[in-house]
Amino acid sequence: MKIYIAAPFFDAKQLALVEEVESTIDSVPGLTYYSPRKDGVLMAMTPEERKQKSREIFGLNIRHMSSSHAMVALLNDKDTGTTFELGYMFGYAKMLPVVGFKTGGNNINVMLQYALSAQAATFEQLRDILEAIAADERPLPHAITNTARVY
Repeated sequence: MKIYIAAPFFDAKQLALVEEVESTIDSVPGLTYYSPRKDGVLMAMTPEERKQKSREIFGLNIRHMSSSHAMVALLNDKDTGTTFELGYMFGYAKMLPVVGFKTGGNNINVMLQYALSAQAATFEQLRDILEAIAADERPLPHAITNTARVY
C-alpha cells in the first residue's frame, strides 16, 4: 500500500520531521510511500527552472495522490501546499484514510480536522495508525469519531 506524504519541507526542521515520518512508514511491513520532496523543491530552483518544472511537479503530485491508498498530512506548520493536498485527497477519495500528524498537540483548524480519518500527535500513535492501515483494519486507532470522512 502506498502512503502519500503531504508536508512542507522548506527548512531543516520541516525536513527532519518529513524524514522521520518516511522512516516510520518504512518500518511498517506492507507500506511504501511517495514523498514529493524527492522529486523537486521549487524553492531551491532558479526562476527559469521553476517555470519549466512547476507544472510537471504539480501533475506528478496529483498522479501520486490519485494512486495512493492513504495520506499522512504533516500539520505542524501552516502550509498551503499541504492544505491543498489534504483537500484534494478528501474530495477525490472519501473512502481512503487521511491521517493528520501534528506533534505537540491536536489543535487543528476545523476544516482540516473534519477532513481527517485519524489524528496522531506522537510517532507511536502514527505507527499504530499506519499498522492498522497496512492490515486494512477499521476503525483506525486515534480515529476522529465526529469526522466528515465516509468509510
